[in-house]
Amino acid sequence: MSWGLGTGRLILESDLFEIECEKNEDGAYEEHPEFIGDEETELRYCMDKIHGGVGLTTYEIRINNHPSYSLLLSGTDTAVTIATPRTLYYQVPNEEGYGQDADKRLSLEFAGHGELRGVPGYVLDVDTGEDLGEFTTEWKDSYRYINRFVIPDGSVITDSGGVEYFVKALDGEEWFKKLEPLGGSGTRAT
Repeated sequence: MSWGLGTGRLILESDLFEIECEKNEDGAYEEHPEFIGDEETELRYCMDKIHGGVGLTTYEIRINNHPSYSLLLSGTDTAVTIATPRTLYYQVPNEEGYGQDADKRLSLEFAGHGELRGVPGYVLDVDTGEDLGEFTTEWKDSYRYINRFVIPDGSVITDSGGVEYFVKALDGEEWFKKLEPLGGSGTRAT
């Protein structure tokens, strides 16, 4: 009862013939130690026919008992308010290092701690070093989405009401250039 109450699988009376247990060549059911005497010939239904029945329509009535939880501030009866994602705006500096994004006003989505999304980027094939542009129709294990620039620590972003927020990088990525294998033979130091 702690998880709920259910009927199990139900089928229409007109479909009962679909779940009758298999009979042998003599027209009798397989022997079963629980059935003796007249019970051996009584109509039997098999659960595997319900589970494996192709095209068999089944029904189930279930009442689930799901607990209800409240997230409260520690030591109080005050409910925690979870903010919806917020749209923030970043004015890209008008500097050469920002390339095609210089002097643009970007709309970013703040979706919680460490989740500032929407910095424009491109798809890079790390195996070949090829820039595949902003979009690709198929994804491969060697593809990475790379931001075209990094918003510097301390940069100001604003919401639609003009409230200012400061950017702080929480993590980053380092990319190494793939080197060609060294030619010739060498010895391995032990």
